[in-house]
Amino acid sequence: MLTHFLLLTLSLPFQFSFPTNIVLKNLWLFRPIVSRLLEKNHITNALIRTTAAPTMFNAGVKVNVIPPLAQATINFRIHPSQTMHEVLELVKKTVADDRIQMRVLRFTDPVPISPSDDQALGYQLLQQTIKSVFPEVNIVVPGICIANADCRHYANITNGIYLFNPVFLQPEGFSSIHGINEKISVQSYQNQVKFIFELMQNADTNTEPVPHLHEL
Repeated sequence: MLTHFLLLTLSLPFQFSFPTNIVLKNLWLFRPIVSRLLEKNHITNALIRTTAAPTMFNAGVKVNVIPPLAQATINFRIHPSQTMHEVLELVKKTVADDRIQMRVLRFTDPVPISPSDDQALGYQLLQQTIKSVFPEVNIVVPGICIANADCRHYANITNGIYLFNPVFLQPEGFSSIHGINEKISVQSYQNQVKFIFELMQNADTNTEPVPHLHEL
C-alpha cells in the first residue's frame, strides 16, 4: 500500500469539541481506544489491519461423497505495518494444523510510504487540485487505501506514488465495490474527468523541477 488521500470536510483535532479534541491530540495515550472504535465499523476496520477475504473455494465431487480434497484461495490486502512473511506466519499459527498445506500464489509487499511534506511535488499537486475541484474540502491529509493498483510497478523509479480517486462515497456505496451493481453517480464521474484534467494542467504549469532519483 502507498500513501493515499482522503477527502475530509472535518476540522483539525484542536477544532473538535471536548472530549474528541483531547483524544485526537493525544493518540500516544488514546491510540488503543481509537483503534477499538475504528474496528467496530467495517469500513474503517479495513484501514487499520491486514484484510483477508476468501474469494475461491472448491471441494466435493458428489452430494453423498465426503470430499477427498478441499481448496480455498484467500486474498490478503497487507497493511503497511506488516510484510507477507509476517501475515503468512500469523495464518499458520491461527490454523495450527499441519495437515493443511499453504502456498503463496503471488504477492507484493507494501510499498514504502510516499513523502507528503512541503517539498513533495506530487503531494502538493494533488492537494492543489483537490481543493480546486472540491472547494468544500478544507483539509487534505495522507491516508490508507485498501485498493491495489498497477502503480506499484513504478516503485523502483520513484519514491512518490500516490493513489487517489476523486469520488465521494456514502457508506452504502462501499457495499457494491467489486460486487453486484458496482457504480458511481453521474456527478462523481464528471468530477473524475474534471479532476484528471486539472491535475494535468497543474502539473504542466508547475515550474518546480521534478527530482530525478534514478537514471533510466
